[in-house]
Amino acid sequence: MHLFTSNFKGKNVQSPLTQTCIRALIIALVVLGIWEGFWRLRGFSPTIEDDQKLWSLVRSRVTEDTKAVFIGASRIQLGIHPDIFEEMTGYPPLVLAVDGNPPFSVLSHLAADPSFKGTLFCSVPPVFMATKPPERDRAEKWARKYRPQTFFSRLEVHLSLLIQRTFVFRFPGLSLPRLKERWADREWPRPPFSVMRADRYRAALFTDENAPRILASRIRRDRQISREFEPLSPEAFKRRIVSINADVEKIQARGGRVVFIRMPSSGEIRAIESKTWPREIYWDVFAANSSAMTIHFEDHASLASIDCCPDGSHMDVKDAKVFTRKLMDILIDAKNISF
Repeated sequence: MHLFTSNFKGKNVQSPLTQTCIRALIIALVVLGIWEGFWRLRGFSPTIEDDQKLWSLVRSRVTEDTKAVFIGASRIQLGIHPDIFEEMTGYPPLVLAVDGNPPFSVLSHLAADPSFKGTLFCSVPPVFMATKPPERDRAEKWARKYRPQTFFSRLEVHLSLLIQRTFVFRFPGLSLPRLKERWADREWPRPPFSVMRADRYRAALFTDENAPRILASRIRRDRQISREFEPLSPEAFKRRIVSINADVEKIQARGGRVVFIRMPSSGEIRAIESKTWPREIYWDVFAANSSAMTIHFEDHASLASIDCCPDGSHMDVKDAKVFTRKLMDILIDAKNISF
């Protein structure tokens, strides 16, 4: 004889709150899926945002065993391909270039690090050689705020990279504030022409559709910069050279090397640079007074012959591979650069 009767049949009875949360989660996932698919259909693909945390992650890899570091702005970040460099030297380079920023603060930062004894490749576009840098550019800020990363800070960056490499909607250009700005101007956001990798190399993907638009925008910008250009006085330029040489000598004193590179430009961008920042006044004077190795693309037929700047300033990824091979051939033949 049963002592009690029960109608419990093993069902998992969920509370109304739990059911509401599950429905909300499902709706959120569906909306994100639609949002993700919409932008993928418009040509977007996952890309990584370049910020101080990612720069610091790469910077934390600089040790006494580091063989090569790239600094400068976007031209070297897009123009020297790390995979080809590693193939030809046997060592992966670290990319610490900062888009749109002069390299001098990062040069000083690495010169002050006694552990760095490798080869520093420094790209110096004419505008940065000849003008006074802003007091607080991003490169200066990132270098000044750099601290060795903890385990948890590295983990945070790696998790962020995982999400960014998986989902298109993480692209900053698709954030609601940026979208509002675009829509206010009656424009749709366009996929970026260069895609950032986790090692901070940016592969430029120029097409017949995007290259003319990017070139026109860059010409307008460089014309404005040229009009507003205020040259350094001869005394100020001499002081800049002295300051750069002091940093170079610190690196050389502990067995390192420094190579300054004038990366290619072409078309009207090159014409603007040649007129506004003549190489005989700036680059040639700097090169003649530097103890570092200097390479100007115009001085080497193999580099000057590459018509590789669809926007006048940056190389497509295919041309970056060709340029890197030819540049490394020059450096290896010079016999004062070894790895």
